[in-house]
Amino acid sequence: MGKTLFIDFSLLCEEIGKTAKRKEKIKILSDFLLKLDKEEIGPVLTFLLGKISAEKKLGIREGGIIRIIEKISGKRFSDFLAKTGDFGEAVKEIFYEINRDKIKPALTIKEVYEEFVRISEIKGDFSKEEKEKILTDILERANPLEAKYIVKSIIGEMRHGVKEGLLIESLSFILNIDKKEIERSFLISGDIKKVLFEGLTRGKDGIRDIEFKIFNPLFPMLAETANSIEEAISLHKGKVAIEYKLDGIRAQIHKEGEKVIIFSRNLENITDSFPEIVKEIKKIKVESIVVEGEIIGVDREGKPLPFQYLMRRAGRKRDITFSGIPVKIFLFDILFLNGKLLIDLPYCERRRLLEEIGREIQVVEKFEPERLEDAENYFEKAISLGHEGIMVKNISSPYIPGTRGKNWLKIKKINTLDLVIIGAEWGYGRRKNYLSDLYLGIMDDEKRKIMCVGKTFKGLSDEELKNLTGRLLSLKISQKGRTIFVKPEIVVEVIFDEIQKSPVYDSGFALRFARIKGIREDKGKQDINTISDLKNLYKKQSLLKGKYEEIQGSLL
Repeated sequence: MGKTLFIDFSLLCEEIGKTAKRKEKIKILSDFLLKLDKEEIGPVLTFLLGKISAEKKLGIREGGIIRIIEKISGKRFSDFLAKTGDFGEAVKEIFYEINRDKIKPALTIKEVYEEFVRISEIKGDFSKEEKEKILTDILERANPLEAKYIVKSIIGEMRHGVKEGLLIESLSFILNIDKKEIERSFLISGDIKKVLFEGLTRGKDGIRDIEFKIFNPLFPMLAETANSIEEAISLHKGKVAIEYKLDGIRAQIHKEGEKVIIFSRNLENITDSFPEIVKEIKKIKVESIVVEGEIIGVDREGKPLPFQYLMRRAGRKRDITFSGIPVKIFLFDILFLNGKLLIDLPYCERRRLLEEIGREIQVVEKFEPERLEDAENYFEKAISLGHEGIMVKNISSPYIPGTRGKNWLKIKKINTLDLVIIGAEWGYGRRKNYLSDLYLGIMDDEKRKIMCVGKTFKGLSDEELKNLTGRLLSLKISQKGRTIFVKPEIVVEVIFDEIQKSPVYDSGFALRFARIKGIREDKGKQDINTISDLKNLYKKQSLLKGKYEEIQGSLL
């Protein structure tokens, strides 16, 4: 058992990465999955998705890998990285050059996975040396292609195009069932490995038996941006509810008995950062419940504070005194109550249930406008109270986990985009020791790659830049002159005055007077805005500009 060789997995990754047509990718992946033994399914999926470090907390970073590669080969890693532009390709090229002739036992998927588990279990003094020794032993048995994918799986940069969606389509092909059935099982379980395991070992029944379990977070339902209040309301023929859009941390909170866990929008456990929220949730007198809400920072008068004040709380432990940064939770949805999943109920029904349990805890204010003017006045009220804007929700819509759609629409006062830092330049003068000029990336939703949309050095304090510099250096991939290029992990909220077409950046656009409003620790690169979002904003901007010029012309 556990017979699949790591070279076969590596060849799979190469083949899928070079295949353009999605149907061919599905066939290749399906054929491979069907050959796996039961105990190989989990490890293969972990490697495919590049999640071994995240799942097992290996504690090995790029610097450690570079040390090992240079020790094995006697080569300078940076030379090969500069030539190839890819960490894994650089490893492969180095291994081709050293090309040992000695015969080594073949590596299996199961064996490599078990060695990584062993690495994750090493603690205490000299643990770094012990971990690196095990990885060295694995790599010394690897051929160039295996070494490439062993390293890529550790750093989480697989770049072969296999995501959850392709795995779902492959399982749909294997089982000959509608992919929507599989998608639902994935969205309510939040665990693609469980879905694939059940499907491959038990077939259709395995998929249909998957149920939501409390303390396994659901992927959040997401909102699109509306160009105007009128557009948002007319889209749903006026049958909408409006809520304040709060500038805080979105939280999904699970409670069963006295146990409470708070998850971020990225499904990370942030319970220890907000003990007073746990105390509030315990006031809800039900057997079990899952609610969603926004955690916001407030001043002494109870008025909302900017998001960056709140982020000082993230990552702190419960023994810290929080009196300087008080927070409140405002609930806006209920997903599960006393053993029953509620996501298929319409918004209006879920809201009614939320208000019933919300007598013991604050719920986001809801307003149902009769006229457009009422909605516009409510928007101005939201802004005057210090909120970001409003959410316009279709009162008939179910809760659809993991999807961004028009059932929820957001309208904000100022133009902002969530972008990811992809590079940075060293500053000048008093900022010469900081990476202060930041290159910003946006997601191309067709090509599924991150593209540059400009750079900025404005918005962050020297202290924030000092902290950011350390983080960016730890994410460094390569360097060219004064510019370093980094793994796209740090998300920032960016304010700008105007979108311009630009041949300078590969996105084709640039942001005029861009400045950083804050670092969004609660978001990952999967949450950043897309080129489609940018094009919609550009179109809206062009229409408004045209109307302004038309009015100006009529006055001349």
